[in-house]
Amino acid sequence: SIMCHNYSLSQVQRTAWYIYYFAANYPEFCVSNVYNMATSKKYKTSIDVIDNTPHLLGFSFNNGTFKIYIDGVEDTSVTKTKDDSFTTIYNSSSEILFSKRPESSGDYSFMTGKFYKAWLFNGTITDEDFLNLYNEGS
Repeated sequence: SIMCHNYSLSQVQRTAWYIYYFAANYPEFCVSNVYNMATSKKYKTSIDVIDNTPHLLGFSFNNGTFKIYIDGVEDTSVTKTKDDSFTTIYNSSSEILFSKRPESSGDYSFMTGKFYKAWLFNGTITDEDFLNLYNEGS
């Protein structure tokens, strides 16, 4: 995971959202309204972000609408691997993890790389907000 809101309890993942890289250079973004991700939206970006260039990755979820942003612009060509219908994200008070993913064994998988900045907002931000955040850091 790059980032996730998640913890392991008796080897059951309690996840509200995550941004994750699989083998490819295209991250997957996921939000869920239940702790085990059974009802979720999983979108894979169409933009290669493993290219030795810093990128701003983000998402917003507002009343059932899930948007992915790369470098301040919405990626409208995402691959929707799962697109269940729900309007709220699972409410959890668990920790937010950066660059690590809990495994069922209790160990962690770690990501190699660097973070420049991380922002978390308690509310939905707009297309213009994402572009402003990107322009602020470039």
